[in-house]
Amino acid sequence: MAKDQSIHFKKKKIAHQVAFKKKTSKGINKRKQYDATQTEENEPRFRRPEEFIRKFRSKQRERNQLRRVTKKFNPLFKTPASPLALVIRLRGSQGLEKKIERKLQQLRLSELLEATFVQLTEKNLEILKSLELFITYGYPDLNTVRQLLYKRGQTSVNNQLRMINSNELIEEKLGKFNILCLEDLVQEIFSVGEHFKKANLFIAPFKLSMPPKGFPKVPKTFLSRWSCR
Repeated sequence: MAKDQSIHFKKKKIAHQVAFKKKTSKGINKRKQYDATQTEENEPRFRRPEEFIRKFRSKQRERNQLRRVTKKFNPLFKTPASPLALVIRLRGSQGLEKKIERKLQQLRLSELLEATFVQLTEKNLEILKSLELFITYGYPDLNTVRQLLYKRGQTSVNNQLRMINSNELIEEKLGKFNILCLEDLVQEIFSVGEHFKKANLFIAPFKLSMPPKGFPKVPKTFLSRWSCR
């Protein structure tokens, strides 16, 4: 009888020890998770200068690559300071081939006089060259990017266009990419940053108005006039 009681007490003691170990291990795991979340929350969210310094060399490599690529299409092409273009659609949908319309849709230009920012990669340069008769494009400076976003910047919220006039909206959609306000968005677009694609998709295509005197006609060169004969 005494032997059975001692076995029972031993089993009970072992069970208590196992339960105690499980409880302590759970507590340690919870503490580690809490510490991890605290460190993430307490990390500084603004690290702009360090990020710009770290990305400087990668920007230089991108510029050199852009210079090599653009020479394929035009040897006289002057490499812009930033690999960013502002593309404007000059033709409507009437009479366009499906292939051309598809390429315009790739640039998010579905209507006449819509404009979008485009990163000048090799693929995008090929698309721009094939659409020379239907678009115009240039290289915006920082002030142009800022004016467009502050005055005409819109985004889609519940399938409705809304002006980008709230930093809370930007932080809600792009906060995980460290873009917290409108000025952060301007810098990300102009510098063609690491999260350029996400930031650019957040911005709806700009709706531009026709100039009062229309677009200036580009005179034909001697070669183009000769080829038309």
